[in-house]
Amino acid sequence: MPAVPAQVAFFLGVYAAVAARLAPYLPFGTVVFAAFVPLAAGLYLPTTTAWTAAERWYLYREPARAGTGAAATA
Repeated sequence: MPAVPAQVAFFLGVYAAVAARLAPYLPFGTVVFAAFVPLAAGLYLPTTTAWTAAERWYLYREPARAGTGAAATA
């Protein structure tokens, strides 16, 4: 196995220390994540439904008939 340069070993030690300090708080991240997932789903569903309804209304609306509208009255 090749020797690890001193600089690399130092940074590995720093990252290990940071990971060791953060490890006790990781379970709380699950709680925060679980709190926001339903909120995201609650925003996503009405937004996509409204967008789809507006898109379908726009794409499938009845075309204008000849002889109607502002151009026909002028």
